[in-house]
Amino acid sequence: MKKDLEKRIKLANEYIQFAIDNKMVYVWDYFGDSSPVYMTFKKPISVSKTGKVVTVFWDDGFDFVPRKYVGKFYTTNEDDVESLREEISGIIRAIKREARAMGIKLSHK
Repeated sequence: MKKDLEKRIKLANEYIQFAIDNKMVYVWDYFGDSSPVYMTFKKPISVSKTGKVVTVFWDDGFDFVPRKYVGKFYTTNEDDVESLREEISGIIRAIKREARAMGIKLSHK
């Protein structure tokens, strides 16, 4: 796995931990779709010991009907890496948006 992807996953996990600690329920983003995806996080993104498989977890509350989402991405597949990057960006956007609504400014720069 490339170092920049490792750093991005670490950053996403910091945001996810913030969401868990602050009991954020149903943060949302579009992920390129016309309907928002509602997410509640209970655990961070995991990386396999080999670094070849990255798994993203959240409870999906679309229409407020809870469903489990588990996304598996293979770091040896460039399309998966691009999809993972997009998901991480959406997760960070969603958590930042909810934090702003709570009066908290988050920044990783």
